[in-house]
Amino acid sequence: MRHSEERSPLRNRLSRGPKTQLIGSGPQPSFPSLAEQPPALERAPNECADVTLIGVRGAAERFDSVHSGMGPTVSGVVDRVEAELRARCPTWRLTRLGLPYPASSWFYWFSRRQGGRSLAHLLSSQAYECPDQRFVLIGLSQGADVVRRGIGHPPLAEGLLTRVAAVVLLGDPTRDPTTGPSWHHGTDDPHPGLLAHFASAVPSSLEARTWSFCLDGDEVAANHRGFMGALRSGSHTQYEENRDKNQDRAAAFIVDQLLGHGRP
Repeated sequence: MRHSEERSPLRNRLSRGPKTQLIGSGPQPSFPSLAEQPPALERAPNECADVTLIGVRGAAERFDSVHSGMGPTVSGVVDRVEAELRARCPTWRLTRLGLPYPASSWFYWFSRRQGGRSLAHLLSSQAYECPDQRFVLIGLSQGADVVRRGIGHPPLAEGLLTRVAAVVLLGDPTRDPTTGPSWHHGTDDPHPGLLAHFASAVPSSLEARTWSFCLDGDEVAANHRGFMGALRSGSHTQYEENRDKNQDRAAAFIVDQLLGHGRP
């Protein structure tokens, strides 16, 4: 994630634009960044993994095969999880999916809404096709916001939520450490994220399986400067560097959750 790319999505809270321009499918001439939706990563037919790791990249990160459509930070977490599980549970079948959504730097609200819908649809369709499959959800920055929206706005059916083994949120712009303090980790900064007022609540049944991490000095997830935090985001772009071992710790949490629940 590059600093110049990650700064822009959240400063556009004021750039919602006319709603009529944001609704619909197909090419949107007014918004070239949204004109082409990234292709979905295909899974072989009739192949059901025991665990599917779903990654949601941050704003302006590319949807590419190099990082499985997840971006470098989230795919780094998934790499660690897969390595550990293959060593400890070699018979488990694992698969990874990057969520196709705009990840727009300029039209955050449209991107967030589309991402939440896409995630809810992906979970529902995967659960239907593979009734014994469990899910891990990992999101970075705007991707963390999308994860929360996908599972909580509106809340997914409880039967589907029980299939979610772990949720990881990195650099969440909707972070509010006064809610769900048991699952907030990293900085002890009490300031909420830049978009905390617009947060989608994590369903109560998932709180014990949720792990949120904020780096000290992340002005997007622990905001002191108002909208200036989107321009000067501090450490918000350093999750990719595994600062404070955030990727290692996220992976350890996921593995513990999966092993604690046993084989599907």
